[in-house]
Amino acid sequence: MLSKNGKNESASALDPASSGAGMWSVILRRARGKYRELGLLGTLGLLPKNLRRWAQVYVDQRYDRRHGVSTAGYTPLHELVISSPNKEFGIRYQPTTHKQLVAMFQNLPPDLSDFTFVDFGSGRGRVLLFAARFNFKQVVGVEFSEELHRSAMENIAAAAGLDRGCHDIRPTLQDATLFPIPDGPLVLYFFDPFRDQVMRQVVDNITRSYLAAPRKIYVMYLAPVHEEMVLASGIFSKVAVPELPYEVSLPTQYRFAFFEAGSAAG
Repeated sequence: MLSKNGKNESASALDPASSGAGMWSVILRRARGKYRELGLLGTLGLLPKNLRRWAQVYVDQRYDRRHGVSTAGYTPLHELVISSPNKEFGIRYQPTTHKQLVAMFQNLPPDLSDFTFVDFGSGRGRVLLFAARFNFKQVVGVEFSEELHRSAMENIAAAAGLDRGCHDIRPTLQDATLFPIPDGPLVLYFFDPFRDQVMRQVVDNITRSYLAAPRKIYVMYLAPVHEEMVLASGIFSKVAVPELPYEVSLPTQYRFAFFEAGSAAG
């Protein structure tokens, strides 16, 4: 729910800058509400799922405190103000964990200086900040929520003192279907950001861009719901990669798919 000052209350309640006492206050308030709604047994039945969710928030907050940013928390899109007609085809805001990012990026070549990195559904900018540790030519985020985009801008500014291999970080406020695919070699990242109606248009845009100018493109796809759509484009082949490490804080262990198109860059 949005407060009068335009901030998302559910997200800010789990803000990593908030105190531990504040987080437990939120948890207890929600537990009392569920008890009134479902009774004792119904509330107890929700504990396993919610314990994992609270563990995830704790881990995310620890990551944010270490880096002086605010990327933690889970936010349904209906709690955000989004002007795009494709809002109904979005999924949610949920940050990728640090452990997942470390494992996924190990599949990329060591020299990324010719590559542009693009995060589709870049949210509050956690993946952008992680990608900027590598020597990408440019790091770009695509986000259609003004609130999440503004948060990403603030986080990038707050993390200005971190060591970076790439200093050209560009979060963009734009519907993914309208985003112009950059020229040159690419690394494209997706964490199940949207449903098939939008994913199909984005894959079509990538395919047209590649056919107009063939080059190396990697796709890193966490929770690859539409991986068959990526393969059906005809330009990508799936690469065998190690499974992601187990995340005890996550209620769901997400699969990871890695694709490539084109000959070696350069």
